[in-house]
Amino acid sequence: MLLETLERALGDVLGTLTVEPERAPAVDAARVFEVANDLERAVVACKTLFAGRAADAGVWREKGHKSAASWMAETSGTGLSEVNGMLETSERLRSLPETDQGPAPGRAVRSPGKRPGMSPPYLSA
Repeated sequence: MLLETLERALGDVLGTLTVEPERAPAVDAARVFEVANDLERAVVACKTLFAGRAADAGVWREKGHKSAASWMAETSGTGLSEVNGMLETSERLRSLPETDQGPAPGRAVRSPGKRPGMSPPYLSA
């Protein structure tokens, strides 16, 4: 269910990339920027929470990598030092009982503010 939710959200976000920013009111564009920043933070938190467990899967071996960090760096387009830091954090989080259920609601991401209900016309498909 989590994977399906994330895949659906990715599709939704990618669908918004066809919007022409110049058609949006500037105040909405500023809010889109803020929400995109919150999404980015949430994605980093998600990657960090799941990095250790993803390493356990051994997919990196199947893909011909020498380490999980190597696979993650290639997959994410980042450097090994960044991925190693994320893996270290993930392992520390896994060992803390308070984080067994993930971050507390609202802790990993700034307050999202107003949630989209009805999309402005320039976001309509």
